[in-house]
Amino acid sequence: MTLDQFCDKLRNQRGRCFYSDHPFFWPKRDNEINNYNTTSDSLYAVMSLERLDNDKEYTDENTVVVIRVLNTAWTFTRAELVQIKAACKAKAAACKAKAGRG
Repeated sequence: MTLDQFCDKLRNQRGRCFYSDHPFFWPKRDNEINNYNTTSDSLYAVMSLERLDNDKEYTDENTVVVIRVLNTAWTFTRAELVQIKAACKAKAAACKAKAGRG
């Protein structure tokens, strides 16, 4: 995967997590991204490159950009992520409808 492919992927995802649609946190300082002990919500939204099939390489076709806590290599099964993605989309739609935008 090239840097251009990664940037295109990030642009196509509108700077948001593939699974949750949550916007990514852009750290201002190196120590912000490495501080794992913080409870700041922004640090949960640091981006991570996720392989869709962990048996395959990091290629453009086999990757999406996600928030770190939803990277399946760290936390969730694929089935759990499908449920999370559906729940996040439903919540976003409900919030838009409530705000009169949907």
